[in-house]
Amino acid sequence: MNRYYLLLILIKLTCGHDVVSDYGEHFYHEGKCRLCGAFQPVTEEDFVFNLIEDGTAYEVGQSRFTGANLNILSTHNGLPVTRIGYGAFYAGYSLYSVVIPDSVTSIGGNAFYSCKNLASLTLGNGVTTIEYGAFFNCYRLTSITIPASLTTIGQYGFLDCISLVEIINNSELPLVEGSEDYGYLARYALHTYEEGGQSRLSYTDDRYTFYHDDNVSYLQGYWAKDTDLVLPSSFVAYEGTIVSQYIIYQSSFYYLTHISRVNIPSSGTSIEYRAFWNCIWITNVIMFNSVTFINYGAFGGTGIKNVYYGGTP
Repeated sequence: MNRYYLLLILIKLTCGHDVVSDYGEHFYHEGKCRLCGAFQPVTEEDFVFNLIEDGTAYEVGQSRFTGANLNILSTHNGLPVTRIGYGAFYAGYSLYSVVIPDSVTSIGGNAFYSCKNLASLTLGNGVTTIEYGAFFNCYRLTSITIPASLTTIGQYGFLDCISLVEIINNSELPLVEGSEDYGYLARYALHTYEEGGQSRLSYTDDRYTFYHDDNVSYLQGYWAKDTDLVLPSSFVAYEGTIVSQYIIYQSSFYYLTHISRVNIPSSGTSIEYRAFWNCIWITNVIMFNSVTFINYGAFGGTGIKNVYYGGTP
């Protein structure tokens, strides 16, 4: 019997689900049921808790959570959880989204260092301090809302968050696009704005992320696992208009080692700095002559053997 169908049968027996109903036990893989798509609930057993010295609260210690979507618990043993400790989720490669509750006031140094697949981060309204390198090298993070409570961001707090193009700033920190102040938070920002502003990010069904600012559009990221990419010929911008010309933004495919072939349609106009940096298995690139500019290092560290310019291999 084909291994794929045998696996489906095993999942069916374990999960007890069909595609339209939800009953029985789930079959979780990396925090998600393989059949019905339900996320694995977070329990206290997923964390290490350390009692803070005065005995009034807990911090999250070095934990080994392996799911994709993490909701930090706000209480433990009847006491509030007020801190995420040093290196608590260091190199948590499975993490896709993190929600930090209002009870947490500080995020320790290197707490989420090199969580390289972290794309969604929700900071609670009680967070006042983000310490040294807390989100260093979270290079899939695209947008973040800074709560009014935040007063301190430590050195390198957001260094190498190369996809962080959008910041909604509700605090009194003077965040400016391109600035390396405040832990490099705004270094890669294309736009920062206060509460009530319209997000400029758009997401396609095939998991491309675009950023549209006035008359300039950027392909900003890609979060799926296909190896043979045909980039979109157009996308629907946040205000509902259809955009058919865009720039492939810097580091947009950074270190996506599963990609082997890229087809850039006539909608692509330029390829920015390190756009495909270290995509080591890319061997073939097809692009139309609409691409008029390729920046330094756009394909650095790849294994390209053939480039077809003009759209014909």
